[in-house]
Amino acid sequence: MSRTKYTFEIIQEEALKYKSRGEFQRLNIKLYRAAYDRGILDQICSHMPKHVNMSGENNPTFKWSDQKLQAEALKYQTKKDFLKNNRSAYFTAQKKKILNEICSHMTALIRADWTHEELQKEALNYNTRGDFYKNHSAAYGAAKRRRILDEICKHMKLSCGISLPEKNLFDSIKAIYPKTQKLRDSKVKIEGKPYIKGFDLDIYIPELRLGIEFDGTYHHSILGMKRSRPWWPEEDLKIYHELKDSWFKSKNIKVIHIKEEDWIKNKQACIDKCLEFLNYSKEMAA
Repeated sequence: MSRTKYTFEIIQEEALKYKSRGEFQRLNIKLYRAAYDRGILDQICSHMPKHVNMSGENNPTFKWSDQKLQAEALKYQTKKDFLKNNRSAYFTAQKKKILNEICSHMTALIRADWTHEELQKEALNYNTRGDFYKNHSAAYGAAKRRRILDEICKHMKLSCGISLPEKNLFDSIKAIYPKTQKLRDSKVKIEGKPYIKGFDLDIYIPELRLGIEFDGTYHHSILGMKRSRPWWPEEDLKIYHELKDSWFKSKNIKVIHIKEEDWIKNKQACIDKCLEFLNYSKEMAA
């Protein structure tokens, strides 16, 4: 029987079997959806208490404890089903930061058919591995099992606020220039661009007043910059590097750029390029 052929009487008769909307939705999603689509859900569910606890009893002061959330999660095989059938419990567990823990039994979440492209695309939604794991532990786990986690997370920031390739370059420069640091200028003022509040310089050598900017492939793309600077107009995102370099130049700081794709191809060539920019030579180090 199609949804359009369900009569009011049939739907109401079915609804009377359940003590709560959650139970109705969980045990007969087709009729529940039919009632919702026809705008009669409130009417046929009028016999159900507005607040129910896990045993179906009326309880306006009911609160989800960790134990009750665990018991509720055990009813489902996937997070998707959990969310669909009990949004209250799902979001409460998420807020308590125990969602992954109480859903650890959900083996159905483990997909064997993830493609490399799907995992890469999912990883690009997050800025840190922590966010990736918290929001999509299934994809994170699949990438880890396939040993491609480092590859698809290379655009992500580490706990220190920089990506792994950028950190490697930073460490290489700092080994020669111990005062090397990350520079943040939060007093940027550019006429006609009040939304630009500050600029970061990835690698700064204060005694030389020289800086190195590591251009991560994702974070320095238009898409990546839109995510971190949604208030910027696109025309300024397109000239982001020019705006930043010009600002630091006005502060008597010269900047060179190293592209992530060049770093991947030849790390040592990138390091040598930076050292040449810094006027470093082996004779100076001797």
